[in-house]
Amino acid sequence: MDHPVAGLCQVAVLGHQHAEFVRHAKVGRIVYFGRMLDKIRLAKKLPEEWQKARGTAAKTSFDARCCRFLQIDYAALEAETLKGKTDEQLLEWAFQNGHRPNDDEIEVWNA
Repeated sequence: MDHPVAGLCQVAVLGHQHAEFVRHAKVGRIVYFGRMLDKIRLAKKLPEEWQKARGTAAKTSFDARCCRFLQIDYAALEAETLKGKTDEQLLEWAFQNGHRPNDDEIEVWNA
């Protein structure tokens, strides 16, 4: 199986998604959070074999690690994301409903 990140890029290109849907940029000061949101938004376009890489079922997935870091429930984040909120609104939602990491925690997470 190809790496899920590489596949996500391919799906975005073939699905005529804009480049911002497959990015490495931070949301706020947090890396990966935006990619997780993109995977939620693109879920129906991802190949079936990549669905297991989404969410928190695999405890070592980046989605699971990011949700643990922010102390949020993935299903709740998914529901908020599908309401059409922006990345910045969703990050603020995560901070309000989970954990707002301090500078040291963010530095370690982003390393």
